[in-house]
Amino acid sequence: MPRFPKSHALQDRLRMAIWLLFGLAFYVAVLLIDGTRFPTVQVTLQKLGHVTTFAWVGYWIARQALGRVYAASSSQDRLARAIVIAGVIIAGLTGL
Repeated sequence: MPRFPKSHALQDRLRMAIWLLFGLAFYVAVLLIDGTRFPTVQVTLQKLGHVTTFAWVGYWIARQALGRVYAASSSQDRLARAIVIAGVIIAGLTGL
């Protein structure tokens, strides 16, 4: 596996940060929406916050468990990462 120079360490740690930011933005939007007037919108935003946050968590769990997956990685490596991420999302949404 190729190693990045130390200058890319911060960039590597911020990988997938956009997913976390979107998740937090959905949660903030839930707080701003009047639940008595728009209950379905509020619940939808809450669920979107859950899914995006669990996707971020799933990525990092897969990253720690399986290592890095590159564009040249085998399809088995990519499938393994997808299964771990999907498992984390499903487990999180079902409350496990």
